[in-house]
Amino acid sequence: MRIAFRDAKEADYAAIEAMAALHDYALPPLGDRSVVVKFVAEDLSGKPVMAALAKLTAEAVVISDPRLGTPQERWETIRYGNEILRLQSFAAGFNELHSWLTEDASGRFGRRLETLGWRRSRGQCYVLDLEG
Repeated sequence: MRIAFRDAKEADYAAIEAMAALHDYALPPLGDRSVVVKFVAEDLSGKPVMAALAKLTAEAVVISDPRLGTPQERWETIRYGNEILRLQSFAAGFNELHSWLTEDASGRFGRRLETLGWRRSRGQCYVLDLEG
């Protein structure tokens, strides 16, 4: 099969979404400002047979000194800090944040994050380092 790669066009979005549906994968809105790379591989007839997207994302890292204050005071600090993080990240052009928790922290602390609007992501995360 011969294929050619090209930037995706709005006319390709339905084909891209149909391919994603075959994998039960929920795509971000393809016209969204956070989707900054979009290309397709097309067959000889011009039909997209593969697509790749890159979406801006940011990793949220929140750390605190567990020795200071009461657990309630530390939680309130995290809660207010979460709102500042959300607002500043959106203003910087991100539509979502990701935070990777250790297995130990993901249980109870993960449930607390859910009360702040966080959700557990679907699937496993893989990282591709782009430098070096």
